[in-house]
Amino acid sequence: MIALVLSMTGGVLALISSVVAASTVYLVLVSISGLAVVIVWMAIAYSEINFRKSWLQSGHKVDDLKFKTPWYPLIPWAAFIMSFLSCILIIFDPTQRPALFYMIPFIIGCYAVYYGKNKFTRRK
Repeated sequence: MIALVLSMTGGVLALISSVVAASTVYLVLVSISGLAVVIVWMAIAYSEINFRKSWLQSGHKVDDLKFKTPWYPLIPWAAFIMSFLSCILIIFDPTQRPALFYMIPFIIGCYAVYYGKNKFTRRK
């Protein structure tokens, strides 16, 4: 419920910013969300690579998988590399560059909240 309320609040604030501050706040929010999607796809591709290695090391066979990634490992590595390159190429696009400047503190903030919450929970 908390995640739903926070997501809806963020959505409403983004909608308001698209009208009130379209050239500043809205652009930053769209840039951050676009970069977040690219980072998530990098994580998905990397997870697929690591999963297949772990699967085989634990004694399973590729035939035991219900879904086999076509052309493994080419597809996951291509997805990872292309996503990484799009992150790098953001530097050269002046309209998307703010995403890097705002995404890094956002990620640091997320980790700080996560680890702070874990530390607080352990004390109880």
